[in-house]
Amino acid sequence: MLPRSIPPSKGEKKPMYCLSYVSPMEIEEDKNIPNEAIVGWLTELPSKNENGDYEINPNTFIENDAFVEVMHSAITNFVKSKMTNVDEHESVALEYINGQLHYPLWSNVVDDTEQCVTRPSPEHIFGSISTLEGNIIEYVPNFAFRLVTNQGVCELSQGIEEELLKKIKQFCT
Repeated sequence: MLPRSIPPSKGEKKPMYCLSYVSPMEIEEDKNIPNEAIVGWLTELPSKNENGDYEINPNTFIENDAFVEVMHSAITNFVKSKMTNVDEHESVALEYINGQLHYPLWSNVVDDTEQCVTRPSPEHIFGSISTLEGNIIEYVPNFAFRLVTNQGVCELSQGIEEELLKKIKQFCT
């Protein structure tokens, strides 16, 4: 896999293609796509599969650290807004494992492309959240996570995607 977070240099001879979360039409006329909205760079154009969908080869993709940071911030905001003050009975049920109470409870935030949610591969885990008595204690990003894998580009849940788009659009104005 290519190194992470190395934006193409201006003197680069090899063509680079930008993968962005927003289209140029969503940006004001006199502005460029902000770095935080660029998911990463492709060293070659993606191929189309039999359904006509584009498939990005993970070996030709370079992640953008600025985007990853904004994405983790969006996940943190979403998780904290949706999971604080979880119902007391639900919280107690979650924290009892094999008859023993475990504090704090850690849960993974998993990419929607992952088919195996009971034991997802590390490259499909955005990060983990720690809860105690129904409240979020912290979100810890997983640095083994990859935006593009052999299963495709990561897929965010609707709520996380909406939060990410709100954050990205702040950079577009």
